[in-house]
Amino acid sequence: MRKLRGAAWRPLLMVAGFVCLAACGDGSGGGAAATPTVTTTPSATPDADGGRVFALEFGSSVVRSENGGQSFARVFDFEEIGPRVLGLTFVDELRGWAIGNHFRELPTILHTSDGGESWVSQTENIVLEDETFVSLGDIAFSSAERGVAVGSVQQDLTISAPPAILSTVDGGAEWRSVLPRLRAAVLRSVCLTAGGTGLAVGSSAVSGPLVVRTDDGGMTWRDITHEVALFRAAKSLTVSCTETGQFSIGGELLRFPTPVLPVPRGTLLFSPDDGGTWEDRTPPSLRNTTDVVLSLDFTDERNGWALAEGHMTVFHTEDAGATWIEQALPDDMPGRVHELDFRDAHRGVVLGFTVPEDGSPSRPLVFTTADGGDTWARGTVPDDVRGLSDVVFVPE
Repeated sequence: MRKLRGAAWRPLLMVAGFVCLAACGDGSGGGAAATPTVTTTPSATPDADGGRVFALEFGSSVVRSENGGQSFARVFDFEEIGPRVLGLTFVDELRGWAIGNHFRELPTILHTSDGGESWVSQTENIVLEDETFVSLGDIAFSSAERGVAVGSVQQDLTISAPPAILSTVDGGAEWRSVLPRLRAAVLRSVCLTAGGTGLAVGSSAVSGPLVVRTDDGGMTWRDITHEVALFRAAKSLTVSCTETGQFSIGGELLRFPTPVLPVPRGTLLFSPDDGGTWEDRTPPSLRNTTDVVLSLDFTDERNGWALAEGHMTVFHTEDAGATWIEQALPDDMPGRVHELDFRDAHRGVVLGFTVPEDGSPSRPLVFTTADGGDTWARGTVPDDVRGLSDVVFVPE
């Protein structure tokens, strides 16, 4: 076993603008933090009626909203550190983690304890097998101490080993590699509950979808793909779980009208009993189409929202997916939506981008709701923000 320390990581840690920080006292571990070169937004108490929201600008910087997504300001620029950041997670208004990849597809894990205004590297706390190269794609924490990051193990820039799973029980002071005996694939999305159960989903171009489950907070995992009837699926792209033990998976399922003619259609699978049984809860307008479920979020045992490729609407259910309604987004310009996150059954944010008919550069789109999606309003971002790729509505 080895820790990612030494010469291989000096390009990440020895860059201009880094300052040494003491341990945060919350298990974040040692590391170096970069001072932003952009103008930062002063710390503020999140709007009680709106809530604090974080989003990624194409993996290069963090923007933050104090009013539930109505307006954002840039708070940190990751380009000063070097990695391409792909995912965010927060456990409260101040503490969060970001994952991504650095040069040669080496992993990056960063931690903030001040609401995103500064970030401490936890990359050197990763313990991997010798000669193992990991590419990370998503991260989830069930508490300030326990978290999981997922992706793929790579050799010679090709996937040739089981998916990568990194686990911590001390807020990132140490990240241990978990390499279960799984077939080759890329894990793209992960969720954890406070009770210790969790799912990670992904796929392989050769062997199809992969769904893996943990019952001990991320320390061990097993393949449950066939249990959720995904053996004919093409992709499993996103997963959501509630604290009451409900899971949902979105992606693309292949149906077979003839033995040699598979037809893709959007799919959303739902489990009401901690993964014991699964049912197809795909919204009716997505059945028998090629529209893929891109993002979904269930906040409790009844309320859930989903986005689908090619739809400028939000799909909402109040009965755990038995029925769905489509919630219209402001349509003053052509666009596409791709990411959503809800704080509770009322407050949520949707990300997207414009598709100008004149061929001009696209602009980020933000939509926010405070009434469960009955009405949506346009949010604003700084003019120099090129696009947004991930969003986290901080939990209460």
